[in-house]
Amino acid sequence: MFKEPVVFTTTDKAKRDELFRLLRESTDPLERQVTKFSGNEPILDAEGKQIVLTQYYLVPGARNPERQSRPVWRSTWFVSYPGA
Repeated sequence: MFKEPVVFTTTDKAKRDELFRLLRESTDPLERQVTKFSGNEPILDAEGKQIVLTQYYLVPGARNPERQSRPVWRSTWFVSYPGA
């Protein structure tokens, strides 16, 4: 029967790398199969909506600045190994 993997999530890459190193040195054969990977997740406001930053740029020759909106994301770091 397939068991769910054990996954640790952090926003601190150094902590993820340290946990990865500790699990690689473990005596548990499942923990030694650890992998590390990364991803991104949206940063949400109090209402649960993604935060969007708006910036204004001056374009040469234009009378008014150009507006550009971008969603805000955060880097997320993971460590995972097979479940027992």
